[in-house]
Amino acid sequence: MGYMYLVCAINKTIIWRVFKMAYKFQIGPAILSGNMTRDAGDLTIRNHANVRKFLVDSVTGDVSGSGVSALGTVNSNANIAASGSITAGTSFIIGDADMSETDLEKLDGITNGTAVANKALVLDGNKDIGTIRNLTIDGVFTDGNYTFDTDGNVSGLGTIGGGAVTSTGASSFGSLSTTTTIAAGSSVSGATSIAGQTVSADGAGTFGSLVSSTTVSGALGGAFGTLTADGGLSMQGSTIISATRALGNVTTFSGSGQADVLSLRIDSVAVTAGAADLNALASFGTATYAPAADSFVFFDADSSTLKRQTNDAFLETIKGEGLAIVGNKLTVEGLGGATALSPGTNMVLGVNYAAADISAATSVGLPATANAGEKVTVKCKGMTSTLTVSGSTGSHKIDGQDAIVLESPYAAVTMVYVANNDWRII
Repeated sequence: MGYMYLVCAINKTIIWRVFKMAYKFQIGPAILSGNMTRDAGDLTIRNHANVRKFLVDSVTGDVSGSGVSALGTVNSNANIAASGSITAGTSFIIGDADMSETDLEKLDGITNGTAVANKALVLDGNKDIGTIRNLTIDGVFTDGNYTFDTDGNVSGLGTIGGGAVTSTGASSFGSLSTTTTIAAGSSVSGATSIAGQTVSADGAGTFGSLVSSTTVSGALGGAFGTLTADGGLSMQGSTIISATRALGNVTTFSGSGQADVLSLRIDSVAVTAGAADLNALASFGTATYAPAADSFVFFDADSSTLKRQTNDAFLETIKGEGLAIVGNKLTVEGLGGATALSPGTNMVLGVNYAAADISAATSVGLPATANAGEKVTVKCKGMTSTLTVSGSTGSHKIDGQDAIVLESPYAAVTMVYVANNDWRII
């Protein structure tokens, strides 16, 4: 037993000592079948020129050197440091990440803040990036205030500054300001306010509020919450649909233009009349009064508005004692016209008479409706039979009876309505 020494052939220096000689050295490839232990100092391998090519630090276990190749798997529980380049055959693997040459080339040669083809995007120190050509989103793009969605809609925009804005469809704005002209060949919709010199639309303009310092002109059609013009409003062959409209100076309504108003205010007072009511006033003129179908128009003091009432309802309201409504007309009871009896029907208020002799049993009823104090008179002619007068409904009574019977030629009777379902002979 003893030691075996490995001596450098150049300077005769002992560079390796192995305890317990269990191994042998030979010319050509050598096979180590057991452990090789360096009991003190580092393990160093030098070339013939005494240049260190390989070093194993005996304290840290670090391996260093140059020209080391053809190693198999290297396992290390510490950092691996290299003063030169590290070349990998196929990829670098870190955990589950397998970075190939193609992957790493996306990071090679990038410039912070500048987009380069087939390279990763890295923001600059101000978190800016530029030169992106096209950007396509699959959801929404937002900065917390405005939003772009995949349908091409933009919402929440503040002020947009630029040259001409051209739209082939509808454009919606919160507010739109210009010093010259706003011209729309299609439609402009949803704007809260438009402030400028001239607003001109050949199509439709739909606004929550339209404010112009001078002129609103063109074949302008659309819907406006509030339309304000300190200058002039000019429409040619157009329709403006407006909820409320405050106009400083309306200069021209020409061509076939019209204004369709959902609500109207005059001197800050809301006009609540509907289109049918305004049309009725617009077509005011002379006509023949039809009592059965037409109505009276009157000023209602309670609401300070015009009201209407049917002919009979109006007459019923104004008639006093001794007056009756007969055939949609106001008559004096007993002095007005008389109505011929019609067997099997109800009589009318006022005088009812038999136009011919009563030669067979005949019956008539009292009016279906009546007010307290209204009267009915029935007068017979020659009689060879009877005339029965009954209530128009089973609940009407005459002096407490369901009916009365007239038997004598030229008999007559007058009844007055005194209470609910109660007629009395006078």
